[in-house]
Amino acid sequence: SEYLWDGAMKGIDLYILNQAVVDGQMVGVPYEYWQGKIATVTYKTEEGGYIIVSAFQQHKEQHILIGRDSRIITAYARPGYEFIGWSDGVTTPERIDRNVQGDFTVTAMFRKIED
Repeated sequence: SEYLWDGAMKGIDLYILNQAVVDGQMVGVPYEYWQGKIATVTYKTEEGGYIIVSAFQQHKEQHILIGRDSRIITAYARPGYEFIGWSDGVTTPERIDRNVQGDFTVTAMFRKIED
């Protein structure tokens, strides 16, 4: 049997990277299958803020199939700080990285608000 990722799984959210369809069944997939097919996007924050993907999840990494989009991530300033941008030049607190082609790291930057 062959792993049927592209046809059978294309619409499935990619956060479950150890599953695939083999002969119509969901099964665990060896790590070697994913080598070269996923990218790791790492989100960091400076002092003064935090990042959230959904209401109660703070993800520092997303594992994404090459060519797919990241999940939406939002940077929030803590009291006394303001968001000033991401290290790669994105200026909005909310971002989605489209058509990811390889590993990269970005940092949400904040500055202390002067009294």
